[in-house]
Amino acid sequence: MLETLVGKLKCCIGEESDSQKRKPKAKAPLPPAETKYTDVSSAADSVESTAFIMEQKENMIDKDVELSVVLPGDIIKSTTVHGSKPMMDLLIFLCAQYHLNPSSYTIDLLSAEQNHIKFKPNTPIGMLEVEKVILKPKMLDKKKPTPIIPEKTVRVVINFKKT
Repeated sequence: MLETLVGKLKCCIGEESDSQKRKPKAKAPLPPAETKYTDVSSAADSVESTAFIMEQKENMIDKDVELSVVLPGDIIKSTTVHGSKPMMDLLIFLCAQYHLNPSSYTIDLLSAEQNHIKFKPNTPIGMLEVEKVILKPKMLDKKKPTPIIPEKTVRVVINFKKT
């Protein structure tokens, strides 16, 4: 009886008993049941074909790639680069080799069928089937005006005597 009275007093004062503080946790839901069954042989075949394709791409990355480079002025040069070289590194390499400024040029890639190839800057050259690299000058935005160089001037200070 004394315990009940103490519990009621604590409740009135604002202190709750341990049994009133704790609420039981909700149970986690069960994992979803698998209703989709796949054929084991077709899954194994797709894994093998994917592994084969990846192995081919890795082999291309390990080899040297022969490229024909079209420089500004339609000058065609030939060069060999390692297949693991990323595309932006290729731009810097080619610009250094032909004494060009890499910030002023972009790269276009052509396949053997003369199709343009899209790429990301970190894509290794060996993963793309590239035959020709075209170095194109960047087009400057006409929206940006060229900076105006100020004229040289001379400053003359004249002091008049106060009389």
